[in-house]
Amino acid sequence: MCGNIINSCSESMNVYSPHPNYAEQKPDDWWNAVTACSRALLEKTGIQSGQVAGIVFCSLAMSVTLVDDKGDLLLPYSMIWSDNRASEDATAIRKRVGGDWLSEKILGVRVTGHYLVAKYRWLMRNLPDLLKRTGAILELTAYLCLRATGERVCEWTCAASSGLFDLTKKTWSDVAFKVLGMDSIRSKFMRLVSPTDQVGKLTGDAAQQMGLLEGTPVFGGALDAMAATTGVGAASLGDGMLMLGTSGCFGVLTDKKIRGHMGMVTTQSCDPGKLEYIGTSNAVGACMGWAAQNLFGNMGGGDEAFRQIDLDIEKTNTGADGLMFAPWMMMSERAPYQNDYLRSGFLNLNVNHNREHLIRAVAEGVAFNFAVMAEAAEKKCGFNAPFIRTMGGGARSLPWMQIFANVMNKRIEVVSNPGMAGAVGASLLAATGLGEYPSVEEAAKKIKAEHCLEPVREKYEFYKERFKNFKMIYPATIKLYQKWNSQAAE
Repeated sequence: MCGNIINSCSESMNVYSPHPNYAEQKPDDWWNAVTACSRALLEKTGIQSGQVAGIVFCSLAMSVTLVDDKGDLLLPYSMIWSDNRASEDATAIRKRVGGDWLSEKILGVRVTGHYLVAKYRWLMRNLPDLLKRTGAILELTAYLCLRATGERVCEWTCAASSGLFDLTKKTWSDVAFKVLGMDSIRSKFMRLVSPTDQVGKLTGDAAQQMGLLEGTPVFGGALDAMAATTGVGAASLGDGMLMLGTSGCFGVLTDKKIRGHMGMVTTQSCDPGKLEYIGTSNAVGACMGWAAQNLFGNMGGGDEAFRQIDLDIEKTNTGADGLMFAPWMMMSERAPYQNDYLRSGFLNLNVNHNREHLIRAVAEGVAFNFAVMAEAAEKKCGFNAPFIRTMGGGARSLPWMQIFANVMNKRIEVVSNPGMAGAVGASLLAATGLGEYPSVEEAAKKIKAEHCLEPVREKYEFYKERFKNFKMIYPATIKLYQKWNSQAAE
């Protein structure tokens, strides 16, 4: 059955930050990782190149890669999702469309420096001559498709993240380009394809590098969160998903275009007939990774530290004896609180708190943050499913998942290989494109949960009061953060 993982391979990626608020990666590193992993998997599994039925990519969102008319890179680096150099451009965009409220109404979200429209505006202001020589503005998935097939395309979920895509017509929105003052770069945006469309076929050069056959079909693919929604088995309208990677997402499948609220936005799902109401928190696994790296001495950051984290969570009192944690560590946030100056912190710390309390507070703080998003989804799209499908590296911690169940009062269902849900979802898109499944929904229904964690009623009742306290942190601190961090940025 498609969706079963036979084997896997990974390559590490460097993130470069030559200036404050910059976050870049090298597109050549992306392609080199693809080719190295492809060859390694063939060797590890013994699968012959002729047995590979199709190729598909999923990737991080909100990256910007510039290529010329020949498809060659114009810059050796690409901005990635965490790049926040365009915060001033985001402010200018919000003013241009009439303020924060109209920004949410027109664009679906209160634009910050992370969003692609802000990054495009930054390029227009700072690199106008380079943009004139640009043949295509691509995201990561589109760049990999270009390297694999020679075709310049953009699939729907990537297009939807740009703020320049019409979710109803599935076309580029000429109105959005005009309203945002981006008519001059309209020609840089490529032909649109659905996640299950065949983009093209593997070129001879790409096939040689990957160890595969020339002519192997390549499919549209999707952004990581969208692919993971399919890969975790969220298939029907109203199904919820929770992705816990370095960053994390909470999303609900819907058939309605819902106005942005609490940083959540309506975007395109992998299913052509469905949208997804989704919010992204920039720091999720990053919070626990910080704890693993800094609170465990010689074992800091290793597997032993993460095993100890599970033990610390389980042996510490619910509520961490009054300690609370605000999980906004990535120096800006998207959901549920959108602000470029927001930061993290422990609150109510006293001399009786120890490492175990800090760990428990981090786990609970991240869960509370997502509970705010779930509350917003309930208000805006009637989210009332009794369960949430969960994936990502954080989902491997079952004690942490039990906290999510208790905080959100939902059954948390964890799939097998939770860290590979994006790859599984992408494979289901290719399988659907090949005709193995009649639809993305039917493909997603094949994914079953491996662990189911039910909420404990008395724990949920306890957390309801704590949740009220958590929601007081942002309004109580944001003016301080804006003052401190706007001054630091000057």
